[in-house]
Amino acid sequence: MTSEFFFRKLKITVLVLCAYCVLLSSCALVTPAKQVSKEQDKVAKQEQKMEKTQNLLTKNSEEKSNEVSSLAFGIKYSLDQTTNAPVYVKTATDLNDRVISIVGSPRLDEIQKIKGMVDLLNSQVLDERKKGETVLAKKDKEIVEIQKQSETLSAKYDIQIKQLTEQNKALAKADDSKQATLNEMSGFMGLKAVAWGLKRFFISCITYLIVFAILFIIVSVLENTNPAFKAIMSLVNMAFGALIAPLKLIAPGSFSFCNLVHVNEKNKYKETLTEIVNVIQKLKENQKVAPDKTYPLSEVLDTLSSTLDKKYEDVVEEILKEEKWK
Repeated sequence: MTSEFFFRKLKITVLVLCAYCVLLSSCALVTPAKQVSKEQDKVAKQEQKMEKTQNLLTKNSEEKSNEVSSLAFGIKYSLDQTTNAPVYVKTATDLNDRVISIVGSPRLDEIQKIKGMVDLLNSQVLDERKKGETVLAKKDKEIVEIQKQSETLSAKYDIQIKQLTEQNKALAKADDSKQATLNEMSGFMGLKAVAWGLKRFFISCITYLIVFAILFIIVSVLENTNPAFKAIMSLVNMAFGALIAPLKLIAPGSFSFCNLVHVNEKNKYKETLTEIVNVIQKLKENQKVAPDKTYPLSEVLDTLSSTLDKKYEDVVEEILKEEKWK
């Protein structure tokens, strides 16, 4: 690859990139994309987390209420079995009835379970009481688990509230900063915003062009030494072919302006020149075999005329007309 060809290809690449940067920026100015604040997204996600934690806390509170109502019913069931109960037992029963009225009656399945446990604990048979103690120990584990879950969820909810507060502060700060920027850009009838946008546009374009140019030079240098880079360059050529095609459709004259030709046109002249060179080279080889023999110009022209196909003759005729020989 010659340096002239390399720099010419690089120049064309840069021009195409510049053209598409302008087109894309124009489209962005006409239909700006919807901007969503990252801070607002964080706040929304944090609120969703808090809602899930709140639901878990509500569920945990319901489980605690169910345990309280179940145990209160068990207490009432055990006290009601007392015959000739003294007054303090009646007082305990009356107070327990108030507890049940506050937390509500347990479900039917819980009622059956608590009755079974109380019957085992109040049994006169030692083995039955041991079974009741085992059931009560299992109930204790369930209560402890609910209490631990409540503490964990409460601590988690407090942390989430703190995080949400910090995020709201950051959001308010970001909004203040945006408002300050908007107020500043509104100066000079909005011309400051135009200047800021042009500055951002040119900085972005230059950055992309520099990065692409560096990568392009590296790939172009290593293209002929490594098959992987050659494959990458083929993909780059395909990609830029797709980019150039719309430009050719919109402005066909841009190809001639950039000294570009279609591959069919190039092949047409290349094949014609190749045929002419082959004919002349064959005559030169024949002259080496017979040095004394000479080939007048008419014979050379006749040989070319008899060798060249019709399409190659048409190319020669076209060149002769362009050069005003005919």
